[in-house]
Amino acid sequence: MKLQLFNKNVLDEREEQLTNKVGAETASLLLTVLSGMSMAGAFFSSDFSFSISIIMGIVVLSILFYSIRCAQIGVRSLNTAYLNLWGVLLVTLLLALVIWIGNYQKFHSIYSGPFDPYFLTVLPITFLFNLPLVAGLNVILIFLSKIEKRRYEAELERKRPITEYIDKTPRL
Repeated sequence: MKLQLFNKNVLDEREEQLTNKVGAETASLLLTVLSGMSMAGAFFSSDFSFSISIIMGIVVLSILFYSIRCAQIGVRSLNTAYLNLWGVLLVTLLLALVIWIGNYQKFHSIYSGPFDPYFLTVLPITFLFNLPLVAGLNVILIFLSKIEKRRYEAELERKRPITEYIDKTPRL
């Protein structure tokens, strides 16, 4: 049994391949920037570490690069892919775990250990707090993908098929 986290509807295979190409370019840019920053940090400082704000800034810049590059190539940056229920739960759990670990790293002196009851209640509370946020963002993504799908289908209908051009060419 395969666990699917995304619902995805492919409209055009060429567009899907171009989107995958832009995604690969974005991933290579992201890895290059992270590798360069870690090498530069290790060279100039003995106790260099990435903070969440630096990583999130790089991720936001890579999302902007992805959107701009998709616009340059002429494909839709917002595909018709969105999270299903399992995907929403998994993303929410990962977000809650990151916050939970950060909470322990910052406030470890308050807790009596990793099995402190107050510390253990942080995870479910954080999960329940972030679930509506992730689900709401997913609903917005579903709404935007439906709008984009309608716009793309209207654009395909607006373009004339090649047979109309062949029929109107002058014969010699």
